Amino acid sequence: MTELAVHDFGGEGPDLLLLHGGGDNLETWRDFAPLLRRDFHIWAYDPRGHGRCLAPDAASVDAMVDDVIAVALRLHRPLAVGHSMGGVNALLAAGRSDRLRGVVALDGVPRWWSQPNLTRAFIEEIARSRGLGWEGSVEELEAEEEELANESRHADLIRAVFRRNHVPNGDGRLRRRPDLDLAIRLAEIYQGPESGLTAEKIEAARCPVLLLCSEAWVTGEGARRTLAELDAPVEWLDTGHYLHWDAPGDVASRIREFA
Repeated sequence: MTELAVHDFGGEGPDLLLLHGGGDNLETWRDFAPLLRRDFHIWAYDPRGHGRCLAPDAASVDAMVDDVIAVALRLHRPLAVGHSMGGVNALLAAGRSDRLRGVVALDGVPRWWSQPNLTRAFIEEIARSRGLGWEGSVEELEAEEEELANESRHADLIRAVFRRNHVPNGDGRLRRRPDLDLAIRLAEIYQGPESGLTAEKIEAARCPVLLLCSEAWVTGEGARRTLAELDAPVEWLDTGHYLHWDAPGDVASRIREFA
């Protein structure tokens, strides 16, 4: 059984479970979680192969969704807020279990809704552009981290996520998580039909659902058409893919209103 790295961000009120996107880790919520501590007791975890959690033997949506439900069982019917891959997992978990009080999905929209013929080459290009598969020294990591951070207004968050996604490889060097093969496989699954996320699955949720979508990220006609036809409410934000980084106050406010 995979042991998940669960973190208690603290707070008062009902439980809220934060689920991060593919290739990230729970540090992505570091600045966002405090905005909701007065309203919720906030939890997060690194899923399989991310951050401080060991990699699985094989990539599996079912296992990832089962983990959401398993953590929810340890809490008191939490509200789940998931970004990207985490949003897909939360939506699928809501259709399998009644242990969630609600789901807010941040860009939980797979590419196959607009691009049904995604190629492995396209997925590999995305993975390599994010530096997955990297190994190097502590000094090399610090230099790469600084270069990435200097290109973004979210420098401190990038550094925090970056650091948690690197682990010793046994010879004094570091390697990046998730591993390249796992990252590519997860991207194939979650961006393609294997994710299993359809409009019907979203509408089968056993709790209220809210989808918050980025104007810049969700641009495909197929995805927009699918979202427009959903019974669940869809709200649009003028942000990039990391809605909780670009507009944290707005996202937090919408979560409070939804709850």
